[in-house]
Amino acid sequence: MALIPKEMAAPIAQEFNLVLKEMEVGIALNEALNHLNRRVQSDEYALVATATNIVRESGGNLAEVYDRIAQTIRDRQAMRGKIDAMTSEGKMQGIFGGQLFLFAKLHRLDRNAGFPVD
Repeated sequence: MALIPKEMAAPIAQEFNLVLKEMEVGIALNEALNHLNRRVQSDEYALVATATNIVRESGGNLAEVYDRIAQTIRDRQAMRGKIDAMTSEGKMQGIFGGQLFLFAKLHRLDRNAGFPVD
């Protein structure tokens, strides 16, 4: 746990440093992780905190659990990227479809506007 603040980037390293300081003053790890969960308010971190608390209570391979969580987070990010790409594609189709409709309407109103029709 002490390696996390040294290995991670600034915002999350500071948060885990706070967890370590809470543990130094006598707060239990699961309570310190719950405090961190309230401060961070992230679905991904909530998954990490819950899994850590469960593995501590029931026993198990924490490294394996973290590997699975990391893969789950990567899969979520990939899915969000696909969803963003699909919604962007739909938005662009809507924009171009709307512009084409307006161009066609304007062309019908004034035959001399735009490209000549022969």
